[in-house]
Amino acid sequence: MPTRTPSELIKRAARLLLFRSGMKPGIKGWELARSLGKDYLQVIRALDERLAELGLKVVAVSQDGGKISLSEGKDLKKATFLVVLRGPVSVQEARTSGWRIDDLAMLSVSLLYLLAKNGSASYREILDVLRSKFKGPRVEYVLDRMIRMGYLEQEDDRLKIGWRSKVEIDLNKLMGDFEA
Repeated sequence: MPTRTPSELIKRAARLLLFRSGMKPGIKGWELARSLGKDYLQVIRALDERLAELGLKVVAVSQDGGKISLSEGKDLKKATFLVVLRGPVSVQEARTSGWRIDDLAMLSVSLLYLLAKNGSASYREILDVLRSKFKGPRVEYVLDRMIRMGYLEQEDDRLKIGWRSKVEIDLNKLMGDFEA
């Protein structure tokens, strides 16, 4: 088997991380280790450095949705690795991302409401808040979509902030404009 140069490994890592196979983005650490070799974390760190030039970064997420540092010596084989933006998204970028502006507004309202309620509220409560702010039949569809995509989590009748919101959205910055 021919040896692979580091740049080939970085290309392979980028392809693994950027192309989704299902609804949930990212790839498990054990899959990266199998494809890239035992030094997969070094390859991921090198990829992260290259992605920084493009305004992107690689993050590792634990099974409970918390971010894990790539520099930790911790075993990351069970973590999910994905590529996220380093900074805020412009309105134009949001429009081309596949999200409607009103859907993004509904996500923001839902997250702000959950943050104000210590991270948990009933499904009905959030649905009522969204219906009071947004008109039309799409409200329930969008709320269910946010749950399916992992931006919100549902346990019985309670909604919580989902793992993707914790990873992809700077919740402190979202709250920043509203704090005195």
